[in-house]
Amino acid sequence: MTKQTISLNSLGGSPAGLSISRLCTLTLAAILATGGAAAGIAQDQPAAAKPAKPVSENKPEAPANKISHGYLVHQSIEAGGRITNMSGSGAMWNTLVNQGTGGRILGQSLEMHSVNPSKTPFFDSLSASSTGYGGDPYDATYVRISKGRAYDFSGSFRRDRQYFDYNLLANSLLTTSTAATPALVPEPDSLHLFNTVRRNTDALLTLLPLSIVSFRAGFNLGTHEGPTYSSVHYAGDVEVLDWFRNSNDTYTGGVDVRLAPRTTISYDQFFVVHKGDTTFQLAGVSVPSVIGNGVYPVLNGNGINVSLGIDTLATATCGAGANKTAEVVNGVANPYCSGTLATSSTAPIRTNFPTEQFRFSSHYWDKVAFNGRLLYSGATGYVNKFNQTFTGFNTRTSI
Repeated sequence: MTKQTISLNSLGGSPAGLSISRLCTLTLAAILATGGAAAGIAQDQPAAAKPAKPVSENKPEAPANKISHGYLVHQSIEAGGRITNMSGSGAMWNTLVNQGTGGRILGQSLEMHSVNPSKTPFFDSLSASSTGYGGDPYDATYVRISKGRAYDFSGSFRRDRQYFDYNLLANSLLTTSTAATPALVPEPDSLHLFNTVRRNTDALLTLLPLSIVSFRAGFNLGTHEGPTYSSVHYAGDVEVLDWFRNSNDTYTGGVDVRLAPRTTISYDQFFVVHKGDTTFQLAGVSVPSVIGNGVYPVLNGNGINVSLGIDTLATATCGAGANKTAEVVNGVANPYCSGTLATSSTAPIRTNFPTEQFRFSSHYWDKVAFNGRLLYSGATGYVNKFNQTFTGFNTRTSI
């Protein structure tokens, strides 16, 4: 019995040994579980991240430069238009703004530069620009061409239209002169209305611009012309229609000599020709008038019309004694009133202005500059075929 008990105790172990064995078993299981979890975590964790490959971007290619006949060419044009909506005085709108509805060339430019100047014999650079064409009152074009050391050319054309119809300018401010209902005589348009155009064209050519001695030649042509109204004080203040035209033509020539760095002596000659070709004739009798010009048939005048002027009033009288009546009776003019049957004027003016000029400019030293100019000018003017006519009656002078 004893041996069996001992043998059983040895197989089963003591309670203390059983507790240690269980503790060791739990510890081993915990270690194994921890190791398995760690292995599972190690297996689940992804590999170290590698840098991503850059994604290629499809960038738009820059437009290739346009080369034509040996020139790098850039050009553009800006087209558009204007839509205007005006309320009020159309005359004042045209006087101050003068822009209507329609299409326009708002801007245009052209640039040409030689890729190989040895293969472009005529010019190395050309630039041109313009604006305002299509209806604006102002438009312009500019051009510049050059060829290395050979020449440099620049030119331009400018045009602007000037419209004026402010009816308070040269307004007679006459009233009906009645105490009960005083009122201004209606003058809806200016007595000095005008619609003129200025045009200016200039060009300048410089030969050998980079040489010690260079030469210049050019011209400037300017005109100012158009129909206008005005008034003259002959027999009555009558309105006349002018064809206004003045022009100045300027011709230039010169030479520049570079004596030293930043030191130049220049000699110039200018010749200006002024032409005044303004003419006028009576408005209202033979040509339209702004306000009628007081044109009436003459009593016993066999159908002749006379202009009593812009200051004709229903209450005005003229004549003396038995001939003193209102200026206009039943739509017929009193022949004893001041009146103009016809008037005109032609006076072509020609004036010449020759000028010589000597200039000196030096900035040879950085802190010192010298500039000088000596100029001599004269003028000769004359009028050919002057002709001024007047047909009418002036009560003040009995002519």
